Amino acid sequence: MYQLCVASLMSVPNHIDAFIESANCFLMVESLKEVALFVGQDN
Repeated sequence: MYQLCVASLMSVPNHIDAFIESANCFLMVESLKEVALFVGQDN
């Protein structure tokens, strides 16, 4: 999933929509990491 974000970011560096899409993807990955940590601490 992370590689997909990087690939989309690298493929069209000057395309603002692709950049925004990649930024959203990175944020989603970070959110999933935090959720995983939170769930991990709970158990």
